[in-house]
Amino acid sequence: WKFVYLVRQDLFRKALSLVVAQARGTFTVRAGETQPKLGPMRINADELIAAMRERNAHGQRETEALGKIPHLTITYEEDLLRPEAHQATSDRVFELLGLPSVPVGAPLVRTSRDRISDYIENYDELVEAVRRTELALHVPV
Repeated sequence: WKFVYLVRQDLFRKALSLVVAQARGTFTVRAGETQPKLGPMRINADELIAAMRERNAHGQRETEALGKIPHLTITYEEDLLRPEAHQATSDRVFELLGLPSVPVGAPLVRTSRDRISDYIENYDELVEAVRRTELALHVPV
């Protein structure tokens, strides 16, 4: 067995992505499909904080479970966010598996924007709500 661990480091965006996808009723969009409405949308702060807590707990359990298991870590922000990084990332996985490199492409497209405030109407409210919790260190700067 070979383990590839995909992790997203930005807990705020990770939880926000889940909450937004649930609100839109879709998690993925294929290239060429009509994209869901990108905003502005309001997010319930309590819902976001609950999602952050849940995702944080999952991440801690994953780290603990993988502690002594050899694995390749793929980080969303570094290895998958930008399409131009996909080939190098895939090549690392191919190498781990002892497979030759082949050209890769992703049929899915990103549906969010770089600036959260461009599609989340109450972004400042969310930031302030998270700052009042134990998750304050995960608030975007």
